[in-house]
Amino acid sequence: MTNHDRSPGALSDAQPDQAQHVHAPENSPQLEALIRSFDWSTTSLGSIEQWPQSLKTSVDIMVQSPVPMVTLWGPDGIMIYNDGYALIADNKHPSILGSKVLDAWPEAADFNRHVLEVVLGGKALTYRDQYLVLNRERGPEDVWLDINYSPVLDETGRPAGVMAIVVETTARVLEERKRRETEERYQLALEATGMIGVCELDLTTDTVYADARFAAMFGVGAERTAQGASADEYLRRIHPDDVDNVVQG
Repeated sequence: MTNHDRSPGALSDAQPDQAQHVHAPENSPQLEALIRSFDWSTTSLGSIEQWPQSLKTSVDIMVQSPVPMVTLWGPDGIMIYNDGYALIADNKHPSILGSKVLDAWPEAADFNRHVLEVVLGGKALTYRDQYLVLNRERGPEDVWLDINYSPVLDETGRPAGVMAIVVETTARVLEERKRRETEERYQLALEATGMIGVCELDLTTDTVYADARFAAMFGVGAERTAQGASADEYLRRIHPDDVDNVVQG
């Protein structure tokens, strides 16, 4: 096997005397090279050739993944991560590689302590839009994350590490918050003017686009309102005696 056709099992395949000195191919993930060159003997993991196969396999899978991932190994949660996670780590990378997770993220120590306790106990954890304040290059930042934690079993079948998939959702959360705030201001403005709501009729398609207040008055669902409902759908909800007046109006 040449450097240019190296499989995801690169760490597992490396010979003991080469494990920390093999150069990764140019098109391989950056973290693969950093992991190889890092002096792991300074950590509780020991040198790569001493790693259990379960850890090597986990790292091999992780470094090749396009999804941000981090492995926390042992009771201290020694951190090994991939390129995607390095972006989330921001200015903490690369100094946190090989660090204890509680030392790497002191601002989230309580959260990560709970994760280690639960997942090393054999249980998985899932968080959606988990809010954390993380110290980044520009200082403390409000951050939202989708995180899935799973235990990694050792050769005896016991949990020895934690594998996490971490996806930052901050942009989506803030955009959704902005949309809700805009909608709230809009509704307050309508209430202040005494208007019952706003609608727009597309004459070419006979489709009505309306706000939530206008749609609710006619009993049209929010989903239909957002997509646009036919004018007939609104007219069917008007008393027959009033239809002509509404259409002419």
